[in-house]
Amino acid sequence: MRIFLIILPLFLFSQEEENPKISEVTVEDLTRIVRTIVQDTLDDCSVTGEMKGRAKLNLDVEGEVVARIVCNKDIAIDEDTKAENSRLVLPQTQDNQYPFSDVVRVGNILYISGIIGVNENDNLVMGGLVEESHQIFRNLKKILDIYEINFSNIFKCTVFIDDIDKWGEFNSVYTKYFQKPYPARSALGADGLALGAEVELECNATLVS
Repeated sequence: MRIFLIILPLFLFSQEEENPKISEVTVEDLTRIVRTIVQDTLDDCSVTGEMKGRAKLNLDVEGEVVARIVCNKDIAIDEDTKAENSRLVLPQTQDNQYPFSDVVRVGNILYISGIIGVNENDNLVMGGLVEESHQIFRNLKKILDIYEINFSNIFKCTVFIDDIDKWGEFNSVYTKYFQKPYPARSALGADGLALGAEVELECNATLVS
């Protein structure tokens, strides 16, 4: 992961009383400027046409505007990663030094490690099982997009849920992403999921349509 910092002086953010709204306008202008400056960098982070870079603006205590550009180029798929018997480690997994690969490819089969409902900052989303489940499928879709396949390529799932009474809630989300005939599935109750998650999903997919 590459991180770029662009620092601009505070004079861009005038707080003069005669024009109290100039700060808002300048923030928008600065955002456009930053996007222009880093466009090549963000383009370089693209994977299958989808932008994988992101920019964040902060006003620090010294009064300087800091644009933090995070380039997730690590997840770009090259020929070696797409090769048979290859492994994919996503930036979050690498940054946290988790002892596993996110995907292992054996032949035309993808073995996808268990996914929980964390956002791009590796924080569990709020809202309980339903929101976590939607986030799981969003995270899963990012992996499928990398290999240029979709949910129809998934043929087996294993679901871990901490409250067996919430199966109905999970299934209400699950059936929004899979169509009949559904993948094969195993399910079990499990306490102590990572980060206190309410549900975790593990999948296998084929690269053959």
